[in-house]
Amino acid sequence: MRIDTRYHKGAVLLEVVLAIVLFAAAAAVVGIGLKAAMDGTERVRLSTHGGNLAVTVMSELQMGLRSLADTGPEAFGPPFAGWSWEIVGAPWSQNEGARGGLTHVEVIVRHEPTEFVHRLAQVIRVEPPRVESVTEPAPLVP
Repeated sequence: MRIDTRYHKGAVLLEVVLAIVLFAAAAAVVGIGLKAAMDGTERVRLSTHGGNLAVTVMSELQMGLRSLADTGPEAFGPPFAGWSWEIVGAPWSQNEGARGGLTHVEVIVRHEPTEFVHRLAQVIRVEPPRVESVTEPAPLVP
């Protein structure tokens, strides 16, 4: 029995086209997965960096280096181009039995190029800004 070479050539062509289609589909799936992984990594990087900057601003408030009067928005200094912060504060009156002076503070950190926003909220006792007192030197006794 002789196989017609014309049908044999058509079958080989069909196998090659099917292999190319399967390879392209697999490459597309891998490409989509890689893109999703890269986007997730970028989100984690921005979230971590924004969280660190927000904790820095909150710590400065707690130490009295920054006051609630500085609400921003204000840009961070030079290695943090594109990042800005803002402070929203309100008196905390959740628990009537608690001592006064507590403030609900929310630090909002934004990354302008990507429109990423990180928020950190905390109830803290805000210290007034520290003012260094200047004392007169003691007179020299001859």
